[in-house]
Amino acid sequence: MKRGRRLAAVLNILEREEAAAARRLAEALRAEADARERLAQLQAYRQDYLQRGRQGGNGVALHNLSTFLGQLQAAIDQQQQLLHTLAGRSAAARHDWQQRRARSEALRTLLQRRQAAERRAAERQAQRELDQWASRRASS
Repeated sequence: MKRGRRLAAVLNILEREEAAAARRLAEALRAEADARERLAQLQAYRQDYLQRGRQGGNGVALHNLSTFLGQLQAAIDQQQQLLHTLAGRSAAARHDWQQRRARSEALRTLLQRRQAAERRAAERQAQRELDQWASRRASS
């Protein structure tokens, strides 16, 4: 059972690491979703202000609107870059979690097989002892 206990201890560590990786993945996905939502809001604002610009106005108002739309486009570009970065982080976090999960699953399978082998060995030993006891009793 010593080896089984050691494997169980290692599995426990791997499962904690897997859970931490899952939390990091969830955080990365949440940040990516938030950035995607902010980008959609900025794009909606741009559409709204473009509609306002089509309604016309005096030269100063149109100039101000044009300046504002330029600033809004810069914010959209920056948000798209942030979203790209966050999507990369999400992909890396997903890969890390998948790797850790695969290691945990492999060790869990190994542990189950080891425990089954140890149970079979213990059962064989118990049967051997029972047979020896019965043999001694029959010869007495």
